[in-house]
Amino acid sequence: MNKELQLLTDIAKLLERYGPDSYEALAILLSNEELTQTIIVTLLQHILLKAKSVSHNNVEQKPQVSKISNTFRSSLVAITEKDFERGTLLLHLFDGLQNKKFLPTLRAMKTFAEDNGLVLITAKSRKIAITQVVKSFLTMPINEIKSILKLLEEQTSLENSSLEAWSSIILDKT
Repeated sequence: MNKELQLLTDIAKLLERYGPDSYEALAILLSNEELTQTIIVTLLQHILLKAKSVSHNNVEQKPQVSKISNTFRSSLVAITEKDFERGTLLLHLFDGLQNKKFLPTLRAMKTFAEDNGLVLITAKSRKIAITQVVKSFLTMPINEIKSILKLLEEQTSLENSSLEAWSSIILDKT
């Protein structure tokens, strides 16, 4: 919280440099929900790029990935506070990917993203790919998010029922 207050103080100091008219124009722009979502996406991308460049210089990459996931999830919680439905859907997607309820492998994530016209996944690990996938949903209309989540849930349900069918076949033979 202290860092956020310092950041706010630094922004206030810029008032002298740019003048009150610029701040008023910025306030009007920030009241636009679409622009606010774009700013959130840009900030998240900046955070992730910064963390990625730090992790390349670090020998220990695992804690970085975990830290990115926690930071990214916190950002999604913040979105929930501004846009409850969008944030809730994004959290559901993120958590489902994290606990492997949806798309349990990196290959499955890449294939699903490609088949559904989502962002091209370039990540080498599944954990980093999760943030790439969820970021592609940030600016998507809510109806699109819902339909893709429905696809994921149907695919998961189908895979589970297929597994159950095979289990019963195998168990009946023994």
